[in-house]
Amino acid sequence: MEIIITDLTRFRGDEVCIAGINPVTYECIRPMPYIPENICRKMNILPGCKLSGDFSAFPNIESPHTEDRKRNNLKLIEPCSSDDFFNLLSETEEESIEEGFEIELEVGQKHIPFETPPDHSLITIKVDPGSISFVENSYRPGELKIHFTDKSGCDFRYMPINDLGYYNHMQNKGITSFIFNINPFIKKQDDVFLRIGLTREYKIQDKHGFWIQVNGIYTFPDCNDDIRCYNN
Repeated sequence: MEIIITDLTRFRGDEVCIAGINPVTYECIRPMPYIPENICRKMNILPGCKLSGDFSAFPNIESPHTEDRKRNNLKLIEPCSSDDFFNLLSETEEESIEEGFEIELEVGQKHIPFETPPDHSLITIKVDPGSISFVENSYRPGELKIHFTDKSGCDFRYMPINDLGYYNHMQNKGITSFIFNINPFIKKQDDVFLRIGLTREYKIQDKHGFWIQVNGIYTFPDCNDDIRCYNN
């Protein structure tokens, strides 16, 4: 099977969570186990690249991470065109986070309860570039967060970003310089797609469930080449 990589996400330590979409069936696949970042760098695995392999289903897989597949014989193929990547994201776009996960969220809610998981953990949404703002977490200096509004008008504030390219570029530039440059760049774009994912099961204080996070940020017509490369 061949997939186009849509998610290149930071995980624990040096592990990278990769996910992609079959351009024929639009099935979303998350190859498992995760791949170390040094292997991603060596293979130059980036969003938009085509990845072929044998992806077999795990028995008795539980929601919401039904995209998990056991990987074998991975092979990197040439990247798809910008137009093809745009079309893939457009074809898989959901109108909102609530619609994509078939849930209802209270104002400020950032997790889906463990007792009511959706049947998948990855979606694509398209957002107004003007609604996006990158900010520093005032409680944890040096940590990047994002504000945005989805098409339903639901505001999401201080959402975590686990897009590997954005994280690495922010670390390279420094968070103040990164925010100063990325916010005007985003607002000049015609289209911005976000890949929205759910964490693995996690419990904090009285909340137990799957936290919403931003796995990928894709801008059109322009792409920041420093974000979509391994340059440090």
